[in-house]
Amino acid sequence: MFHFVQLHSYCEDDLFLRRLKTIRLGSLACLLPFVLFCFSGCNQTKAAKTLLEEMSTAYREAGGYEDQGRVVVRSIRGDASDETTLPFRVVFQRPDRLRIECYQTMAVSDGTTFFAAVGHVPGQVLVEDIEKPFGLEQLFRDDQLRSGLSEGLAGCPVQLPLLLADNTVEIILSSAISQPIIAGTEEIHSRPCSRIEIKTAEGLLLLWIDKEEKILRRMKVPSDHYSKSLSEQSGVPTGTTVTVDFLDAKFTPSISPNAFAYEIPKDASRVTRLELTPAPHPPSPLVGQRVPPFVLRGIDGETVSNDSIKGSIAVLEFFFSTNVSSQRSMPEITRAIHEIDSSADVPLLHYAVSIDSTEVTDPQLVKCLSTWGAGGTLLRDPRGVAMASFELPSCPAVVVTAPDGTVADVAIGTHNRMTEDLRQSIQALHAGQATRALVEKRFETRLREHEQVLEKIADTGRIEVLPEQVISPKRQPVRFKVEQAWKSDTIRMPGNIVCLPAETGAAPRIITLDGWGTVVELDIAGKEVARHELGLPNTASIGFLRSAVDASGKRWWLCSSSGAQQLFVFDDRWTLHTTYPDSESPTHAGISDAFLMDSDGDGSLEMIVGYFGSVGVQGVTLAGERLWSQRALEGVQHIMLDIPVEGSSRGVICSNGRGQLIRLGPFGEILKTPAVVSQNIRSLSSGLLATDAWAMVGMEHTNIGVNVIVGIGSDLQSVWKHPLPDGVHRDGPIEPITWADLFGTPRRQWIIAAPDGSVHLLWADGRIIDHYQHGAALVGIGGYRFQESGYLLVATRNSFESLKIIDVGLD
Repeated sequence: MFHFVQLHSYCEDDLFLRRLKTIRLGSLACLLPFVLFCFSGCNQTKAAKTLLEEMSTAYREAGGYEDQGRVVVRSIRGDASDETTLPFRVVFQRPDRLRIECYQTMAVSDGTTFFAAVGHVPGQVLVEDIEKPFGLEQLFRDDQLRSGLSEGLAGCPVQLPLLLADNTVEIILSSAISQPIIAGTEEIHSRPCSRIEIKTAEGLLLLWIDKEEKILRRMKVPSDHYSKSLSEQSGVPTGTTVTVDFLDAKFTPSISPNAFAYEIPKDASRVTRLELTPAPHPPSPLVGQRVPPFVLRGIDGETVSNDSIKGSIAVLEFFFSTNVSSQRSMPEITRAIHEIDSSADVPLLHYAVSIDSTEVTDPQLVKCLSTWGAGGTLLRDPRGVAMASFELPSCPAVVVTAPDGTVADVAIGTHNRMTEDLRQSIQALHAGQATRALVEKRFETRLREHEQVLEKIADTGRIEVLPEQVISPKRQPVRFKVEQAWKSDTIRMPGNIVCLPAETGAAPRIITLDGWGTVVELDIAGKEVARHELGLPNTASIGFLRSAVDASGKRWWLCSSSGAQQLFVFDDRWTLHTTYPDSESPTHAGISDAFLMDSDGDGSLEMIVGYFGSVGVQGVTLAGERLWSQRALEGVQHIMLDIPVEGSSRGVICSNGRGQLIRLGPFGEILKTPAVVSQNIRSLSSGLLATDAWAMVGMEHTNIGVNVIVGIGSDLQSVWKHPLPDGVHRDGPIEPITWADLFGTPRRQWIIAAPDGSVHLLWADGRIIDHYQHGAALVGIGGYRFQESGYLLVATRNSFESLKIIDVGLD
């Protein structure tokens, strides 16, 4: 939706500020990354300037700062509206400790070392010594880190210049077109705030500043020009607002060192510079061959075929409406085609080929392309027949055909030289040249460049790079269908889902995360029953929920996240009962997994806690007293409940980084020699998938991004395998495996989330039931049965919905 400027040098001195002032921002997209840097100075009212000066001083003199922010983007197009909410977090301890988590970027300074990782450069962590003094120059020096911090819906977190830059007021007012004014007083997050209005050429900038603490509580970004541009493109009146809420923002003199801890993932490479290293796709074997037969319908009823485009140069862009990569690439292709000389003798045709199912209507696709700023005549390929004919594995994909009826070029995915490649191929065709040699030479050059980058990144040998998360288009299953039962309008940032089965005379309960520190309970119709703000420390966040019932029937909840320093136990009223380990405990490598269970059969629940690093596994009472510790298990990755045995006691099974599965007894004793089921097990799950059949599975990664579900037998050996689509989950932490009764059969089903946005259903023995393609990256899955119908729960980064299973046709 947005395109952003890139600044090519950053420093904290006056030259930095002067360069910032000279940036020409032509749209909201350019404005967002540095909104606080873009307001021309003129005379200011004394009161407004005084308040801005006080805010600037408060940030610069603060010993520490922390918040739990969110960006809210609201768009209204005609009668339709939508809203996107994104979290971001900043923790700062002067002079040089910092933690930033925003979009898909993390940057951490522990006072000695600076770490950074960004989602679009997977498998790499930037590691360098802290420079004294630590500031914006080091933070923004790396190109990819700068891009990761800036290229989000609201640009770079504005807390950074407030905390680290001098002359903040000068920056804020550097492009104002009238005097700033204090327009009134409003209560924001239960705090009285002064609202400052600053008129700019792009619209009105609003700042809500706490009257007492002089801290920024809310900011509304100017968006007039961007809304006007969208209206002109779509032909529909469009309004867009971007609001940044700095939730729980506070100045604090001291912050726990745990807030600045960072552990480099096992499979990541330490680098001194983040580099994009996608392997180039080899030339399509169709280049130079006859265009395969195809017929595509246009929304006007006309058809386009391989015969009708002969004699022209045709560009066919294959896409689907929920594909983020297509949203980025298609406007660039459109601009490139518009820049090509249209007076040439050979016509240049441009088609946008949708592979969306027929559930997506023609008007919806027209609106989608208009919103993206993408061009081309819209064609439909709902069954993917033409896409398969061109042997295209994924979207986005671009096919160029020559006037002689042959395939001139095929491009898969997106990269920063995509439009350059398109221009070269079209120019060659206008010159009457064959393109096979051009395409092959381009591939050889890119492959050499790719290998050189890998050599530069890795000290020795080659490294594996996480593949791009390619989302499959939305598709119905074959053996059943799904229809939306409801969609929540209150869950803004969904996460892990827990479905509690129906008790006698009652409906199932649905519990989900909403952000990092809130738990929400929904009823069977998707209505919010209760919302629980957990009141956790600002340095804590929740990524998973665990639940169990003790002998008295009381339910307990365990909350934590992978890599966290602590876990939290709540009672059935969501009152905090225990924090473990306590805040005085030594820093460790992080919690990897945890469960609640009655391991010794005494009717009381215990916590079983696994750790990365050398702590191993611990058994702990609900009061936080350690019962046992098994330190022989280093680098614990995951834990699952073991198969029930005679008697009331029970153990667990753990996986470590060497691919071993280790069976522990009720008191932490190792029961047998570790079994190696896979060298790359990353997730474990177990459940009662039949009345008397406990089943266990794991997620195997044979290579980075290659996913296989493995059935695990009672002897901890592999008994079956089921491959999943390649890729990695990137939209947030996800528990990818769960189970439920969806079909009312004696056997329950595994529910598995794949990185391409598909949900796979399997029987306990690994036999495939079917899969459903949701068309968006997943952050949570679940399932339940109610009144003779099964329901699939699906959460993405900004939606949470229940899908009713209908038209079931199982064997």
